[in-house]
Amino acid sequence: MIPLISRLCVLTLLSLSLCLSTTRADPDQSVIIRFDANDRALNIPFTLQNNRICVQVRINDSAPLWAALDTGAAVCMLDRRKSEALGLPQEGIHRLDTIGGAIHVPLLKGCTYTVSGFHLDNAPTVAVPLNNVASLPDQPLEAALGSSLFRNAVIEIHYASGRLNLYAPDKYQYHGTGEIIPLSFDAHDVPWISAQCSPTGSATLKGRFKVDTGYSDALIFDARFTSDHRLIETCPTTFPAPLNEIGGLSLRRVGRLKTFQVGTHQIHNPIAFFAQDQRGLLANTRYDGTIGGDFLRRFNVILDYPHKRMILEPNEAHEEPFSYYYFGCGLQLTGTTLKSSSIVGVDANSPASAANLRDGDILLRIDGKPVDNITMPQLQEILIQEGEDHQLLPHILEVERAGRQVTLTYTLAKL
Repeated sequence: MIPLISRLCVLTLLSLSLCLSTTRADPDQSVIIRFDANDRALNIPFTLQNNRICVQVRINDSAPLWAALDTGAAVCMLDRRKSEALGLPQEGIHRLDTIGGAIHVPLLKGCTYTVSGFHLDNAPTVAVPLNNVASLPDQPLEAALGSSLFRNAVIEIHYASGRLNLYAPDKYQYHGTGEIIPLSFDAHDVPWISAQCSPTGSATLKGRFKVDTGYSDALIFDARFTSDHRLIETCPTTFPAPLNEIGGLSLRRVGRLKTFQVGTHQIHNPIAFFAQDQRGLLANTRYDGTIGGDFLRRFNVILDYPHKRMILEPNEAHEEPFSYYYFGCGLQLTGTTLKSSSIVGVDANSPASAANLRDGDILLRIDGKPVDNITMPQLQEILIQEGEDHQLLPHILEVERAGRQVTLTYTLAKL
């Protein structure tokens, strides 16, 4: 796992769910998946970016670009700037419900996605601003494959080996020993399952949890469930962790649960986020929470929408501890590196405020090294370094403040 540092990136991709402003027809009526050979596509390589599955795709004979596999998305998504560069025609404007609130986006026409071994024809696609999504400089995320893909194939995700297998649903047979988890679906074809958690090890809470490969963290609880069960008050320690999402600001805190269980699989001390939103997807009552990549990556996952099941096979990451690092502010980026990045939203009583960082500070150097060529993942690796005593090491930050240079000592906090 490469843990996502709280609020170092002010815009992160969470799942988007399509809510059409008109009566919704079945979006998959004209979608066709074509395999190059034998009703299957095997050993498709993928990379994990912040626990998101990323593959290379071509859209209508475009150059290869990186796309996330997103079970939380009712349709496919393409970065708006990329859609304009490809000259893709539009066929309407539709409302998209997001974590940050509702936005209106163009619906694109005639998109075919080609991945190694298969093609997805006529996939409903919306153009959204994905250009600020946290990703690697040489692997920028410019698209996401949503339910059109998952409804038309059985997909085996081997997180540990970084390989996908796709099968025609009528040809697939499972012969493994994994546990079958029943899948249900909402009106937008987004899957959810029943699961349970124990915040402190005493009372057990049951709920409905969306399965979202596009969400990088392990768990987030919706605002109503958080409030009804007083999760923030119950957890021993929580930190503020608001994020500017697509559509607006999302308010949340982060802490640990004692246990979380899906089927017979129980994980201990997972990191969980607790939503406090008054609007957007995390404020509704559709689900009680969301299960994301940092939970799913601990299994081989078979997603079989046609047969309404998910199959979990624990892998070597199953027992890995969950990590979370608290920065205590946001970092506003202007590109793929930290060049000209500025501090925003310093939390009181946080590592950032203890270091005397202030809103508007422009980051210049870290431990004497200019930040111009340092990326977000590289910054993360620097800040989480530990000494021989396993304590996080302090770092020297040089910032520009009101036209003068200020030197500060900063130490990350670990939950």
